Amino acid sequence: MKKLLVIFLLLSGFSCNPYHPYFFTHYHITASYDPSTTSLSANVQMVFVAGQEYHDSITFQLNESVEILSLTAQELKYYEFNKGLLVLYIEEVVLKGDQIHISMTYEGMIGDGPDRGDLLTPDKLWYPVNRGIDKLTYSIQLDLPEQYRLEEPWIREGQSWHWGTKKPMASIALPQGTG
Repeated sequence: MKKLLVIFLLLSGFSCNPYHPYFFTHYHITASYDPSTTSLSANVQMVFVAGQEYHDSITFQLNESVEILSLTAQELKYYEFNKGLLVLYIEEVVLKGDQIHISMTYEGMIGDGPDRGDLLTPDKLWYPVNRGIDKLTYSIQLDLPEQYRLEEPWIREGQSWHWGTKKPMASIALPQGTG
């Protein structure tokens, strides 16, 4: 019971509350990853805090091998995803400090050959990255096959690992793991 309470408190402080003023971009990621096949399935809820002014589009990098199953965002006219570049075309100018709520679901194989068996690393672009973001916060629920273990400070509940930070970071940092 104590473990469930800790998980609830950990995740409740990180949800993407539309009424909460964010000073930094916040990611809430629920993902399933199998290192032996490099199969990734993810849902990302993001509060994107603009670090600059955007006039007609906002760009992100995401692993080019994934297929975007759904994507919604405030002020979104349409989006394009080609060769790992995700472009969100927006209806109105986004000013520095404005918040855009983005929700997306995607899946695919994000590695091959020597990557098989590796856990998620930033170079795999397993979550959408905007180079204009200099600080971010996040909460993650990551499902892994039972034989994989992550080092602290992750909290394990069944096959799910939970971790997050309210302290602004330069990128999403994952602890080391074994399989």
